[in-house]
Amino acid sequence: MRRVGLCALALFLISSASQAWAEMNSAKRNQASGLAQIIAFSKTCGYEVDQDALERYFVDAGLSDAEALSYIHNAVVLVSEPGASECTITRATAKSLGLLK
Repeated sequence: MRRVGLCALALFLISSASQAWAEMNSAKRNQASGLAQIIAFSKTCGYEVDQDALERYFVDAGLSDAEALSYIHNAVVLVSEPGASECTITRATAKSLGLLK
């Protein structure tokens, strides 16, 4: 029974992410997806996101609307564990965007 509930929750999250995905243009989706990856990988990859810099980037990049927020949230929840190479390039990207402490 619990497995059915978890499957239903997963389907809901995927559906919500898909809906937000469809409503965003491709450039905004790419920005939101990259930001979600930076946020999701931070703990596993051993870097810390500067929260003030994150807030500035989020607003300046035009991601501070309900669709982008929903997309980023759902993408963070659904992200898989990164490998070493993914950590390296995600950390480098976060650093180049000025998002690291």
